[in-house]
Amino acid sequence: MSNTWFRFKQFTIHQQAAAMKVGTDGVLLGALADVHNARTALDIGTGTGLIALMLKQRNPQLQVTAIDVEKEAVEQATGNAALSPWEVEVLHVSAQAFALSGRRFDRIVCNPPYFSSSLKAPDAARSLARHNDNLPFGELLAAVDRLLAPDGQCWVILPYDAASEFSEKGMQNALHTTQAVTVVTKPGKAPKRMVLCLERGPRPLRPETLVIENNEGGYTERYAALVRPFYLDKTV
Repeated sequence: MSNTWFRFKQFTIHQQAAAMKVGTDGVLLGALADVHNARTALDIGTGTGLIALMLKQRNPQLQVTAIDVEKEAVEQATGNAALSPWEVEVLHVSAQAFALSGRRFDRIVCNPPYFSSSLKAPDAARSLARHNDNLPFGELLAAVDRLLAPDGQCWVILPYDAASEFSEKGMQNALHTTQAVTVVTKPGKAPKRMVLCLERGPRPLRPETLVIENNEGGYTERYAALVRPFYLDKTV
């Protein structure tokens, strides 16, 4: 059974009510998204509030709003934010509805649901968190288009084989992939995840490969540098 909490250096994530527990995907996105010089950020599908709190740790002056369609997730994220050193606005609303608010954000981050046709998990909340029936890529990107500031960036993490579809749909909303981080668990392994940055207007693509573990089973220096400010694990 998973722990009901996960302790980081500066905050703790309680996750007993969360459909999706703390994992490498969320940590990677929270560590890689560029929040330098940003004033506002939106976390779509916040879950436990992990990514929102990571952004606040990296830029305490950042005004962070976190939204989720699941009531239990909103309650969990609200509680985690309240116990942290920072303030985060947590709202119970869908991305599609929030897109009509007229608000704009310098940064948008999302660890989106991405399964479209695979077997649903028996847990309804977990299915909602993992399957994109309620937030297809096209609808997510249409919401991002409305919510993203003119010079803003949208950061997402996806399975490697879903990234090209997301990038193509982004272009339909004039959102162009400008950074693409291919995530590999170990040297020689097939890519597992892709972290994308989308911006308005075409720019040169900056590709990067991030390897998590070296051949000896330890963390690579690049990955360790990303997560060191957060993990209590002394091996990083």
